[in-house]
Amino acid sequence: PAPAPHEVGGSAAMRPALALAWRCCGLSLGIVWSCLFCDYVLLTMAIPIFPLIHASDFMTGLLFAAKAMCQIVCAPMFGGFIDRHVKGMILLGLVMEVFTLGIFAATFSYGYWVVARGLSGVASAAIISAGFAHLQRAFQEPEERSMAMGLAATGIIAGVCFGPVWGGTLYEVHPALPFLLLAAVELALLGTVALGLSSNGMSASEKQADQVSMVGMLRCGDVARVLGALALANAAIANLESTTARYFMKTFGFSVGQVSVF
Repeated sequence: PAPAPHEVGGSAAMRPALALAWRCCGLSLGIVWSCLFCDYVLLTMAIPIFPLIHASDFMTGLLFAAKAMCQIVCAPMFGGFIDRHVKGMILLGLVMEVFTLGIFAATFSYGYWVVARGLSGVASAAIISAGFAHLQRAFQEPEERSMAMGLAATGIIAGVCFGPVWGGTLYEVHPALPFLLLAAVELALLGTVALGLSSNGMSASEKQADQVSMVGMLRCGDVARVLGALALANAAIANLESTTARYFMKTFGFSVGQVSVF
């Protein structure tokens, strides 16, 4: 039977978007997607693991928050470096994440884990900012740029979904295994970035045209509203991140693997 008219119209409307997404797929997008995925796997794999360190509720919350605090401080400071060294900042972020994963795998000390968590926030600030800056320069057409950034953001979503399962399941096999395996993946990604990602720094004219002060950006109403919405949305997620695992472990006696599913 012939398809209904609305089905034909819907399929026709989807074709341009699918064609645009296909044009955006390539090495640059794949590398940035993988960097964002690994960064958020590192972020969320800790959810079922950190409560096992047997610290107080406040200290556990501080351990979770160390990454975000360092990322908030460092992200604005990295702006000038990213303008000149996009590829180098991505490489720096990956090297720092591999180092932090080594700390997580080697020790079960609260103090060392706070330091490692904070360093991962510095690394995340470099990777996310430089990754999206690279896409902004790799895709000159506004429609392609928007599509590429939207597709890259799915790496964040995938990392959030996959990270807790990765951490909880592999931790039950061996406490160091989730950290060592992710470090191996990031080392392979480090080589791919070094060999496959182009260096596309801004020209002098582009730097002069695009240089905007942080105060000037915050004075923009649209920017302030977006920041406020993001802060509220992430506050709710962060609240659950630091409390849900401990609650299920204490109340129902869930294992690390069981908590990771939730």
